[in-house]
Amino acid sequence: PPSAAEPFWLKISEPASATAALANAPSTFSRRAMAPSSPHRARSGLLAAALAAAAAAAALGLVTGGLPGLGFAALKASPAVKTPAAAVKAPPAVKAPLAVKTPAAAEKASPAVKKPPAVKKPPAVKAPPAAKKPASTYALFMKEMSKTLEKGLSVGERAKIVAGKWAATGDKGKKKYEDEAASLKKAYDDAQPPAPPKRPLSGFMIFGGDKRAGIMKANPDFAVGDIGKKLGEMWKVVSEADKTAYSKKAAEAKKVYEKALAAFTKEHGEPLKK
Repeated sequence: PPSAAEPFWLKISEPASATAALANAPSTFSRRAMAPSSPHRARSGLLAAALAAAAAAAALGLVTGGLPGLGFAALKASPAVKTPAAAVKAPPAVKAPLAVKTPAAAEKASPAVKKPPAVKKPPAVKAPPAAKKPASTYALFMKEMSKTLEKGLSVGERAKIVAGKWAATGDKGKKKYEDEAASLKKAYDDAQPPAPPKRPLSGFMIFGGDKRAGIMKANPDFAVGDIGKKLGEMWKVVSEADKTAYSKKAAEAKKVYEKALAAFTKEHGEPLKK
């Protein structure tokens, strides 16, 4: 135990803690330091207050340094309780699922369906080109006379000279050219395919055939268009009885045509379209 000359706190060099020093103080202090005859009684009040303050500070964790001159080690505040890292960290955010990639084959557009090639129609059967028409009697005479004319003459002068010679040629001289022209025409006709029967005329066309000659005689200066216009005006004023008569003629002509066409088709086949 410490002596009276050496107080107990001077013997405490490195106490384990301030709490241990305070626990040992009462027994020693009550025997010696607090004795009525002790020379240290004068400081007993201050010591008690300091010890109480130190104990309170230690309990509250406020004393961070030592008591100077008293030999107490610094009271260290207990470390703050750390919150577990796992509790502090927020849970990870839920990520949206990745978009499903469309296969490259599906992304490509399907090729356009090609249309089948159009079927070409066979070319229509055309009639063979017509043979050159045979020359007339006068054309044969002109061709022969042109060889005897002078060169350098105009077309009009040549035509005038040939017309004079033709007029001076007698029937015997013309007979030569007429026979040649008839021979050429026969050869031409034989080379031509058989001609189908002509289509029948309508009632108005039969009426026009009956009245055309009278219109041309009464109006010699009429052109083809004028004659057709005049026939149309005359047909408008024709009585119903006359129109019926022309319609009957047209119906009879149609029957004749159909009969002739059937015979032609049976012998030569369908007539070629021009």
